[in-house]
Amino acid sequence: MAPEERRRQLLDAAIGLYGKHTYDEVSVDDITVAADVSRALFYRYFSSPADIYQAAMHQAIDSVLSQITARVEGSLADQLRQSLRAILDYAEAHPNGGVVLLKHGLSDSTSETGQHFDDARLKIVEFLFERGDVSERTPLMDMTVRAWINVVMVAIVDWLQEPKITRADLEEWLFNQFMAMSAATGIQDPVSAAVMERLSGEFFPD
Repeated sequence: MAPEERRRQLLDAAIGLYGKHTYDEVSVDDITVAADVSRALFYRYFSSPADIYQAAMHQAIDSVLSQITARVEGSLADQLRQSLRAILDYAEAHPNGGVVLLKHGLSDSTSETGQHFDDARLKIVEFLFERGDVSERTPLMDMTVRAWINVVMVAIVDWLQEPKITRADLEEWLFNQFMAMSAATGIQDPVSAAVMERLSGEFFPD
């Protein structure tokens, strides 16, 4: 097996374990058993548990980002719903890892992983504006979309820890939050109001 394939094998095993257990519960032995490799091979690619954890978080962020920003046919509303489904699919498949990943993104902007998460968040913002064909942007519009992404993250963490509503209800609520926050911004931002008026037909078809 090629070195890059072997490294990915270890990362895939680690991500699978972090999806079911906390970082402290996963040992090097756990990862090597799951990947069916030796400890010596593990240390050929990673210097420590912290090293592979960081690499696993980066790979998980990139994987979710690619799914969130995968274009779908239809309107911006269709795109938003698909993006929400993508992150919820990941969160359900990796409940423990999803909580760790999202909490990390919410609380840490200084580490390399935190910066990687911030970069991914900015790419989502850019993608949504591009997908909505928004050429003129204002600071309040940017702030609204960034704030909505944080709402999504906080809500999913809460839901994973205490699922008091159905996934369908959560998805609909998050979609409506985007609409409500955008409408609120439009009250004091004429450019945002004009964009929402243009897009209203997509969000509220007859």
